[in-house]
Amino acid sequence: MENNTIQSTEAKEYTYMTSLLTFYMKGKITVTGRSVKLTIPNTFLKFIPLGSRTYEPMISQISSVNNSFKLNAKPLFFGIIVVLGGISAISDSFLTGLILLLIGIGEIISAFETVMYITENSGRNIGVSALIFDKKTIEDARNEIQKYLLMRVDDTNSRMQTNRIVNAINNQNEQ
Repeated sequence: MENNTIQSTEAKEYTYMTSLLTFYMKGKITVTGRSVKLTIPNTFLKFIPLGSRTYEPMISQISSVNNSFKLNAKPLFFGIIVVLGGISAISDSFLTGLILLLIGIGEIISAFETVMYITENSGRNIGVSALIFDKKTIEDARNEIQKYLLMRVDDTNSRMQTNRIVNAINNQNEQ
């Protein structure tokens, strides 16, 4: 008989960047057989650190996990304006223009995100946004969570469990 219990305590950690301007601040997704712990950095204007938020929904309280690609218009337009300002400022002050140019490019790149949505049984959605460069990391975390969700569904499937018991009894009677 196959054993698919979800009581695993082995944790898998996935780290991701939320912004190029705060490359030193990493978000973290920790997946175990019992829960998913999300540590999401808080920032003001995408580059001033303000601590972090932590969520830890139990696997049994998660109904689905989805990924999507998202383009944020505000950082994109803000980045374009800052890049244009940086280009025009280069003639007056090269250093100021270069700094504005780099900040603008960072904002434009940060506008492209991959987002993982965790939907709880209560209907609440928890969004985890990461840079497009960390798309594979977010997909790997989603696949790991999905694996535990499928194992949980199998463990709570009455018909499947009844069939296993009947098959075990039949196999024992045949011997």
